[in-house]
Amino acid sequence: MVLKDLVDGGMLFRAGRGDLTTYRVVTAADAPRADGLADQRVGNFVWVAIHRYGPITRASLAELVPAGDDALDAALVRLARDGRVTSEERDGKVLYESAECVIPLGDSAGWEASVFDHYQAMVTAICTKLRLGKTHAVAGEWVGGSTYGFDVWEGHPHHAEVVGFLQATRERAVSLRKRVEAFNVSHSAPDGSTQHVIAYVGQTVIGLEDEGDDE
Repeated sequence: MVLKDLVDGGMLFRAGRGDLTTYRVVTAADAPRADGLADQRVGNFVWVAIHRYGPITRASLAELVPAGDDALDAALVRLARDGRVTSEERDGKVLYESAECVIPLGDSAGWEASVFDHYQAMVTAICTKLRLGKTHAVAGEWVGGSTYGFDVWEGHPHHAEVVGFLQATRERAVSLRKRVEAFNVSHSAPDGSTQHVIAYVGQTVIGLEDEGDDE
């Protein structure tokens, strides 16, 4: 599903069918002719890349985002103009960074970048835990993940709480992020010892298709 979304979004190239299907990152030469929606998609991917890997140079960005030079430069201009990305010259190099990356709900061209960011966050958590030599969950750990399943139905006393878990978690995360950002405006980490915490949340409801619910 992730690969299909990235192919549909123009970030991966797919060839072949079935077991013979192969994938590779789209190059600038493969990228479709720019239009409004394509520009927005490129901008979102550039924003995600800068937020995740910044401070980062334009040359490094070009290796991460499969877009032509004109599309990449245009995206950087838009992101800087909107205040989503800042740039600073250090040691003769221009570095781009972004303090936050929030793709709004309902964004018509935000799905691909969101899927890529979510998948990357999950893989990073797993790889980080394995690199630390931790192969099991322990109470109070800072790195890891958990999966929970619930069986409910319409009329179940906990139905609303269970299906609303994603929304409730989003609201809690947004509230926490705003409080952290408000504090960080007037405070900074000593000696640049900032810890970047990445949390990811996903939810699936199996059975909606059978009931004809397409939401």
